[in-house]
Amino acid sequence: MMGINDIQGTGGPVEVVGRSPWRLVRLAQWLSASFDRGREPEVKQENATALSKLDRWDYFRWVTQPLVNQQRLDELESLHRAVLRENPAHHAAKMDLGALLRNSGQAAAALELHLAAREELPEDPWPIWEMNADLEALGRIPEARKSADLLIAQLETLPMPLVTGLMDFLEKHRDRVRLERLLAGAQKRSEEHTS
Repeated sequence: MMGINDIQGTGGPVEVVGRSPWRLVRLAQWLSASFDRGREPEVKQENATALSKLDRWDYFRWVTQPLVNQQRLDELESLHRAVLRENPAHHAAKMDLGALLRNSGQAAAALELHLAAREELPEDPWPIWEMNADLEALGRIPEARKSADLLIAQLETLPMPLVTGLMDFLEKHRDRVRLERLLAGAQKRSEEHTS
């Protein structure tokens, strides 16, 4: 069933013309990570050094997501800070701590973290997306619209969750011009991928 949500049809029979080799790569990576699952360090502050060596997605999957799901948010904040003491450039801890702070009403502190991540990862759209959410939480909508422009400029490679989140943002703030640009770009992207 992996990737089944990528198929868009009208409810009738769907013919899959080609299969992306990347899906096989992603499946192999997922299987490999599943086998490695027992080898990740235990999620506690004493293991901050080992946790700081996890890559971004493993950190999110093995550290942030489980503690968020268990509503252990104070513990998670302390853990992010411990990991950042061990490795100040750990982008996952920086980004996830920022999101946690924003959701607890500390959007200004979150924006500082996401601005730093943006400087360190200039080609990555995720820090820009987080900045957009921070600016919106701070009521700085004109600046949030400028960050939306940065995301629209990366539309060709923008992950779909960011595309749909950006659509929601633009719709919520009645920004017809940017929304139409985004929709036109998304349609062009879709046509290119199906041809």
